[in-house]
Amino acid sequence: MSLARLFASRSGSFASEKYEALLKNASDGVHILDENGFLLEASNQFHAMLGYSCGEMLGMHVSQWAATHSAVEIRELFSQQLSSAEPVCFETRHRRKDGIIIDVEITGMPVQIQGKWVLFNSARNITERKAMEMALQQSLEHQRRLTGFNVLLSEVNQA
Repeated sequence: MSLARLFASRSGSFASEKYEALLKNASDGVHILDENGFLLEASNQFHAMLGYSCGEMLGMHVSQWAATHSAVEIRELFSQQLSSAEPVCFETRHRRKDGIIIDVEITGMPVQIQGKWVLFNSARNITERKAMEMALQQSLEHQRRLTGFNVLLSEVNQA
């Protein structure tokens, strides 16, 4: 049963429509996973981020798009998220449908809906930010080497 239907059965169709509009139009990649790591619902942005249609992703296991974590690590992250009362934030990498690996920042926390615990996660694509950070680091390293070289030249010229 989708979360929209769970909400609808609880609080009427207006709440369901409001929930659906908020979820589907979120600017981040919102995705809701059951306690075993299977996708229950996701925003349009999450589907677009990973290059899948909604129909393709529903029911997929997180391991099908997690690019850098083993099954054991995924279980540990799930356990950490489910046992935390505070939002958990971490960086990871996801594999898109076309095979391209992207860097993402995940913020998530457990939410109980009709007695069932789910993970409410928000994914933000940080690939561009990571590339800019790497370019900045390389530029700073290059500048450091040039400064060192200039100091060395100055010392040689003074000798």
